[in-house]
This record gives sequence, C-alpha cells and structure tokens, in this order.
Amino acid sequence: MYIQAQDLTDVMDEVTLRQLSTDNSRATEANQAVIAKACEYATETVDGYLRSRYQLPLNQVPTLVRNICLQLARYWLYSRRPDGKGFPPNVKDAHAQALKDLERIADGKLHLGLLEVGMAEDDNLPSALKFKARAPQKLDLSGY
Repeated sequence: MYIQAQDLTDVMDEVTLRQLSTDNSRATEANQAVIAKACEYATETVDGYLRSRYQLPLNQVPTLVRNICLQLARYWLYSRRPDGKGFPPNVKDAHAQALKDLERIADGKLHLGLLEVGMAEDDNLPSALKFKARAPQKLDLSGY
C-alpha cells in the first residue's frame, strides 16, 4: 500500500479519524480495520489509473501519489458517515482534484518521473542536444 493508517493524521486530526472510523460514539480508539480498508481502497483506486502506464506496485512512492491516496482515503472515511450530512467542501474539492490528477497521469499529461511500461532505462533519460552551427560570411571592411 502507498499509505499507512498513521499517515492519515497528516490530513485529519485524531478525533475526526476516530469518529469517522468507528460506529460507536463512545469509542476511545480509532478502528484500525476500517482505516486499513480506506488505505486499501485508495491504493487500489490509484493502481487502477496507473496500471496502463507504470509497472505496479510502484517501487518508490512519489509524493504526488501519496497525497492522492490520502485524499481518496479521507473521502472514503467521510462516506461512511451515517448522518447523511454530506461532505465538508474541502474534502469534496480535494477528492475531485485527486481524481483529476489521476486522469492526467493516466493520459500522460502529468508524469511521476518513474519508468513507464514499455520504456527502457535509457528512454527515461533526456536525449542529447544537437546543434547546427555555421561560420558567418567574411566581411570586407577594407573601405573603412
């Protein structure tokens, strides 16, 4: 997985995490099984978008992928709310942006800097620049 349960504290406080992960209002601990499901959902969603471009699972996890996973997992946790009050605007906006970023990655418009499927190691390196130079024509300055 690209994120772990403790990583979610980067995008939400522990009280909110506990409230979203448990169905018991008197719980004193977050439900780690529910949080693990949220992380798994986020990882599988990201893999679905990256599968056509990158060799999975990713050996190194770019910060962009980690942040996308955090936003997807947070959205998944909020979707469990039984009160039906909807999502906070920042959660909806971050989720929408995460999905847009995944689409841009899948379309090749946003690159992770990793080796893509079907590319050789050398293809990932920039090609050598080629220059064409001409000597200027000789000037006749004898009249000056």
